[in-house]
Amino acid sequence: DEETPLPTTSSLHNNRVVGSHNNDLKIVLGCRPDLNKIVRKMSKWCKKNNCSSVGVSVCGPNNLINQVMSTCRSASSSSKSSSTVTFLVDEETFEW
Repeated sequence: DEETPLPTTSSLHNNRVVGSHNNDLKIVLGCRPDLNKIVRKMSKWCKKNNCSSVGVSVCGPNNLINQVMSTCRSASSSSKSSSTVTFLVDEETFEW
């Protein structure tokens, strides 16, 4: 049985790729990632691979952190079934 690869942020949006460390990590300029799409794809991957929780690290301004926390909270409570994936958010706030 072949393991399904994890979705990556590079595969979840269509912005200009300016660099690449490897096939899984792309450096993209010009926008924030589509958080809803990332969380949806990760949730789908977790359900398919029998994973019940995801750790999410976010570092940045309050607005970004609030957006990530809200998206993860909604995804964690969106399903009443036992197959709900829980997103656990760790945050570090900074402003510039």
